[in-house]
Amino acid sequence: MKTLLVAMLVLAMPLALWAQNNQSDWQQLSQLQSGEKISVVDSSHKKHSGAFSSFSDQFIIVRANTGDETIPRRDIREIKRSKRSHRLRRAASGLAGSGVGAAIGYGVASTKDCWCTKGESAGIGAVLGFFGGLAVGDVIPSHQTIYRAARRAAHDKSY
Repeated sequence: MKTLLVAMLVLAMPLALWAQNNQSDWQQLSQLQSGEKISVVDSSHKKHSGAFSSFSDQFIIVRANTGDETIPRRDIREIKRSKRSHRLRRAASGLAGSGVGAAIGYGVASTKDCWCTKGESAGIGAVLGFFGGLAVGDVIPSHQTIYRAARRAAHDKSY
């Protein structure tokens, strides 16, 4: 049981770090590079996708297929960047799940009631953990939120 708790805490650490990001800071956009793929959701829930061009205190410019779109900051709800490699993320989460599964399987085999050897139990745990890790890799968002507008007052119906 201790091993399972430790494994869950280790896997939860990246989520805690992700939650600490101050997404309401407009200056977070300075980490974007020209040409990087982004999507912008405006206050009317319309999605603008394309390549990041530039930004100022008042607006952001997105290079779409139809040309440059200038979107005023006051109309923006959220800006997300596309993460680079989904395959790498899935492979890493699968390998991590495999390691955690092997450790849990090995620990389970240490009890008297186990029907198999420690090696067999670790192997079974590794296979199950690998597929569990792949599933977790699919659940992790494929976009990183760079900016999210602060919630407006309750009487403001536009949000």
